[in-house]
Amino acid sequence: MPTLAAAAAWLGRRFSKESRLLIRVERLAAIFPNLPEGKTRDEFAKRVSEAGAELNARLDPIFRQERRRKRRVIVGVVVATGFTVLVFPGLEMINSGWSTAVSVAIGGVAVGAFFLIERDTHRQREAIKAEQDRELAGEQLAPVL
Repeated sequence: MPTLAAAAAWLGRRFSKESRLLIRVERLAAIFPNLPEGKTRDEFAKRVSEAGAELNARLDPIFRQERRRKRRVIVGVVVATGFTVLVFPGLEMINSGWSTAVSVAIGGVAVGAFFLIERDTHRQREAIKAEQDRELAGEQLAPVL
């Protein structure tokens, strides 16, 4: 049983995007101190920074919320498609044109939902950035005693 648990944990680390990014950052960070000074070290430092930025973006709570909402849309599309197949079974549906109309409607709803989710995420990021800018401006304007 412990072997199965260890194997499952190992596979989980390999298949999770966050875990793969974390492993990549750990590997790069372990190599970095051993590099000699110079152009190679500077380029490697850039790679480590990019990997860290990618991991931070992936761990962002707003990104997670967006991903969760998109998963719900995908599950809804799968359920709606399954319902459509059950409601309009057989070749009669294909010849009647209902399948095309329903498929286009489901696809349009999915695209619209993804657009609205991304728009909402963008607005949330802009609001957070504006709030941080206001706080920074307030700190700069505060008198130093």
